[in-house]
Amino acid sequence: DMVAPPAAAARAAPPLPPPPARPPPNAEVAQPAGRQETAVAVPMVPPPRRAPPASPDVPPPVRPPPGCPQQGPPRRSLVRVYTVGMEGMETELKLGKLANGIAVVRKPELLNALRDLGCCDVKIATDIRDLNDLTFKREMWTHIGTHPVTMVDMVEIKRFPAWLLGVRDEFRRVAAAGQPVGIAVYCRRGKHRSIAGARFLQHCLLHAEGVDVEVVHLCAESILAGTCRGISCAEGCEPPGKLLSHASRDKALERALQIWREGRR
Repeated sequence: DMVAPPAAAARAAPPLPPPPARPPPNAEVAQPAGRQETAVAVPMVPPPRRAPPASPDVPPPVRPPPGCPQQGPPRRSLVRVYTVGMEGMETELKLGKLANGIAVVRKPELLNALRDLGCCDVKIATDIRDLNDLTFKREMWTHIGTHPVTMVDMVEIKRFPAWLLGVRDEFRRVAAAGQPVGIAVYCRRGKHRSIAGARFLQHCLLHAEGVDVEVVHLCAESILAGTCRGISCAEGCEPPGKLLSHASRDKALERALQIWREGRR
């Protein structure tokens, strides 16, 4: 066999190109022709917020366990004030009569009779017949007790503060025992004095005792048949369930509230 000489083998294999030179540090690298560098916007994500460390003097908030309803503000108490007319309800109220026709009222029996009528929360029964100094004009008989003239006249009666404060003291005593309080205000017919008295109690209980008040009229239907019933009354009587502003009546209500708060008889 013939072996090529070393010189011939060297000519057959060309020499390798030298390695490319490395650019020096911080040198700009040229981009290939036809290729453009594009900038990509990277959204800035803020770091998660961390709650400040709790003070050792402040206890952590107590969260209700799962499934428990959230408790809202406490509910206001509801007091019902019933207006009662003796005339026309003698049988229902189990009343007797004197020779002059005035109904004889025994409060324990009256309270039991009212409970039999469905007024189960009645704990106080107050007689307002003693406030009989109202100077009614003839045309006043066609209106109910929330007429401004009636309420102005009633708050000026000398015995009015003693009556109002007597109801206040009894209400606070019953309410302090944690019992539901219902108040029955009764007069002869149930369309003037009892309705006016209930309106005064409603105002004082609402603004001085912080309770909601509902007024319920229990007088005989025949008694109110000849009155305006407070519906569309041009002289300012209040319709059932609505409180209207009238300058004279508002002044009388504020006077009663002052008596209630100051306790002056």
